[in-house]
Amino acid sequence: QGIHYLFPVQVGVWSETRAGCSSRHDLCICAPTGSGKTLAYALPLAQGLSKRVICRVRALVVLPTHDLAHQVAMVLREVCESVGLSVGEVAGKGSL
Repeated sequence: QGIHYLFPVQVGVWSETRAGCSSRHDLCICAPTGSGKTLAYALPLAQGLSKRVICRVRALVVLPTHDLAHQVAMVLREVCESVGLSVGEVAGKGSL
C-alpha cells in the first residue's frame, strides 16, 4: 500500500502542521468520507513524534464510534509502527 501522492486534505494538513513539526497541539479536520482524513493526521503525527522518545501517551484521537476508532487505530498502527511508535486503542460504551 505505497503512498504515491497526497489527497487535497492531506496536503492542507501537512502544510498546516509543517510536516509534523508544528508547535500547535490541536487539530480538527472536517472532510467527506474517503477523502484521506486518517492519513492526513496520521502522517504528521507519526513524523512529529518519531524523534521524541518518551514512554507515555503523547497524542489522542477522539472519534464518535467504536467501529471508526478501530478502523483509525489500524491505520495509525501501520503508520506509527514503521517509525518505532506504538498505538493503543480505548473505547467506551457509555453515554457522555
